[in-house]
Amino acid sequence: MTSGFKDNLQRSASTHKVAPRDDAWKRLDYRLRKSAQRDRRNMNRQLIFSVILIVVVLAIAILMLYFARIKSSAASGYYEQSEQFSPKQMGRNQCFKTIKSNVF
Repeated sequence: MTSGFKDNLQRSASTHKVAPRDDAWKRLDYRLRKSAQRDRRNMNRQLIFSVILIVVVLAIAILMLYFARIKSSAASGYYEQSEQFSPKQMGRNQCFKTIKSNVF
């Protein structure tokens, strides 16, 4: 892309009898290279940030599922144990099970 731009500029400069300066081209080339490097660095930063963000979100989701499973298994274990050890409280435990099934 820059070579076509240079050719057009040199052609127009030759018709106007003005020679382009080599140091100006070097400066332009340097700026373009630095700009490309900056763009690559920014893209790399964005890519790293998005990967880290995805990993964190997945980790949080996995932890939430894990703790929800522990909570539900602990709750069901509690109700089963209380039924086994105290048959007098069967009505109360049945009430808790009904509340649990309606809420959760």
